[in-house]
Amino acid sequence: MTNPLTTRENRFQVDTSIIRHLIFSQAGTLHKALLELVMNSLDAQCEKVLVDISEDMRSIVVSDDGVGFKTIDDIEKLFGTFGFDHQTEEELSRGRNYGRFGLGRAQCLAFGSTVWTSNQFTMTVDLKGNSSSDLPYIIQEHADIKHKGCKIELSLYDAMSVYDKRELLSVLRRMAKYVQTEVVVDGCRVNEDISSVKWSASNEDFLFLNANSQRGLSIYNKGVLVCTYSHSKFGVSGDITSIDKNFAVNMARNDVLITECELFKRIGGFIKPFAEKKTKKIFTDEDRKYWLAKLFSGQCVHADVSSKRLCQNADGKYATLRSMYQHANGILIAAPDRLLQNKGMLAHRRQEAFCLSASFLDMHGFNSLEDFVSDLNNALDSYHPFSKKFKAASFDDTVRNANDASVRLGEGELSKIDKVRLTAVQSMYSMLLEEMLEVEQSGNFDFRRHLSDVNEQSRVVCLGRSETSNGWTDGVNYIAINVDYMRDLFDRGYNGIIKLMGLLVHEQCHDSETMSSHFHSAEFYEKFHNVMRNINTFTIASKCIEKYLRECKKINRRLSDREMRKTFDTYEKLVGLAN
Repeated sequence: MTNPLTTRENRFQVDTSIIRHLIFSQAGTLHKALLELVMNSLDAQCEKVLVDISEDMRSIVVSDDGVGFKTIDDIEKLFGTFGFDHQTEEELSRGRNYGRFGLGRAQCLAFGSTVWTSNQFTMTVDLKGNSSSDLPYIIQEHADIKHKGCKIELSLYDAMSVYDKRELLSVLRRMAKYVQTEVVVDGCRVNEDISSVKWSASNEDFLFLNANSQRGLSIYNKGVLVCTYSHSKFGVSGDITSIDKNFAVNMARNDVLITECELFKRIGGFIKPFAEKKTKKIFTDEDRKYWLAKLFSGQCVHADVSSKRLCQNADGKYATLRSMYQHANGILIAAPDRLLQNKGMLAHRRQEAFCLSASFLDMHGFNSLEDFVSDLNNALDSYHPFSKKFKAASFDDTVRNANDASVRLGEGELSKIDKVRLTAVQSMYSMLLEEMLEVEQSGNFDFRRHLSDVNEQSRVVCLGRSETSNGWTDGVNYIAINVDYMRDLFDRGYNGIIKLMGLLVHEQCHDSETMSSHFHSAEFYEKFHNVMRNINTFTIASKCIEKYLRECKKINRRLSDREMRKTFDTYEKLVGLAN
């Protein structure tokens, strides 16, 4: 190899066309651009930031009473240069809280022409009005102070709509929620007075406000919103803001640089007590995702989650890890989709396998049941009750011989007491139809499609047998109730009758067959709950029980001690009708 003739070190350069492209490409929304201007004002140690929108919604003025630009040299270094070193001694002395890259102010230039007035200087920029690739801006120096601090007058290239203005106010209120300097938009303060907020917890780093919801945990960098993490990330929802330290954020300031931000790493320990004190009544799918993620990542052990029902079966019910293992000696299957969940539940009820719901694996980020079982076994490796390990079984092989046929029973297949109970249920169904029609006529919900006439919409209520369903319908002619389920509910007394009523309403609301797996839409649930809210459940259930007791007298059947103890309506009425 020959020696080079010359060697020299060069520097990469950026063409001004790239700067123009950078300005327009990083400008996502107008409210984000205005937030950048507000943060610049906060970095200038102002006491108040004002944002005013013109009546015609064609211009916006952002003004503050901070330090502003003091010299031409300041303007050229801090305004005319995009991207500069914020870690020099001079720049660190400015005490910025938010600025890191020297790019944020450029976003507003994409939305309109601007006039910047700061102390005795004005700077004018119009990127669309001046197509020159040199990106010029005009500086004027005046003999006197024009505005103490900085004022930016933004003349929009496209006027805002009423909706845009309303959204702008809402977003600024959310994004500048906890800044400690007053921010006023069109005469209204949009940020909170943090001294008056009833914080759920605080320490030298953070202020935390817990929220009883699933909206996620919003991260605020000294009061300015950075991003929101899902509830399952930390096991809680609410707002958390840093006090004196900054989160390390990306260039767009919409995410935390997790691996290098030490402040972010301290959040988990700070809010952990709020995740751990969740009660069973408010335990949600997001909480389950949080705890399973902690278990799989080694941040907790089985003892921490032993009482938590984390895993959902295909019937929608939740189980602890221990009960999931004990159900079928650790054998697991997962329903491939909603349509096959009934077959999976048949194997589940026979205790051939614990059948996970069709959505469970996807919800927790697993590509396959084998991946889930592998991670679960690794997480529980040191926990002796699970020494035999969970096992992933083939769904198809497990349910291959499963027969989920639901059959209706003829009258000759029913016992005397089954016939009596069916008569009572049929009378309850007739009362339900009449009340459902009244709900329609009162305007609470439109049931004309299937309740315009009681006789027309009436279906035959019968009994049947099924290993997968408590009740089913063809959507037109009949509603079948699993005879074993009906017997169990009658044994439960009044509460059981209420459950039967809910089953009848549920099947009546279906206008297609439910013998195979089927999907419940939001519209269906709205319809069902609207009926249940508006019918007189107590009266219907009481009359059903009275009908049952009278039918028992007709066949000279005395109530069992168990039935006597269940107090269908009132104990006195029960005894009076039974004797």
